[in-house]
Amino acid sequence: MMNLEDFITSGILELYVLGHTSDEEDAEVLIMSSKFPAEIAHEILEIATALEYLALKNAVEPSAKLKESVLAKFSGMPANDPASQETDVAEKKSGAAAGRNGAAEKTTRPAIEIPRLTPFSRIEDYTDWFVPEDLITPEGFKGVHLKILGHTAEMTTMIICATEIEGEIHHDIYERLLVLEGTCDVIIENKVFSFHRGDLIDIPLHKWHDVVIPEGTVCKAILQRIPA
Repeated sequence: MMNLEDFITSGILELYVLGHTSDEEDAEVLIMSSKFPAEIAHEILEIATALEYLALKNAVEPSAKLKESVLAKFSGMPANDPASQETDVAEKKSGAAAGRNGAAEKTTRPAIEIPRLTPFSRIEDYTDWFVPEDLITPEGFKGVHLKILGHTAEMTTMIICATEIEGEIHHDIYERLLVLEGTCDVIIENKVFSFHRGDLIDIPLHKWHDVVIPEGTVCKAILQRIPA
């Protein structure tokens, strides 16, 4: 196992954010995030934010033909094939594993179809983009683990599993979360708000906020980061 500095500079986290890691590399990211939760979570968010910035800076409206071609390349299937919508690499690997065990292979809808979180959002609105295995954490897990579900110029959607989250303030990124499992208290400028399964958390700009998770529990949620 590499030390933290070598791991960060190895490029594995960039591949992980893009969904191009192997099963072994996914496991290594999970192990390192358990050992260095704050550092790994910070690096993943930095990479995701950099991708958002580059996407927005270089955004050009593509033609319909180009969109079709790009989707086909990501899926590894010919254009016009309905199965070419299966673009999430991690979900493909999960589906393939299920197929080897005799279960039906899970298909995945593209990231551009992930709906924005709103007060009316339900957990079942997002189950096309993750599987139950994505919510499993190792015994004794502590810190923060992130899994990218989709990335577009408009937003990045992740699953976050956490036992503790450092307080922070956002000036240029909106954060919204939909609780999948567990509970947490969000403190915004000395006001405490409690959240449970199915609740939406909308983090305001320019206000310090802290997240308190009951000791010995893991809070799991869908997290969306949207440029302001």
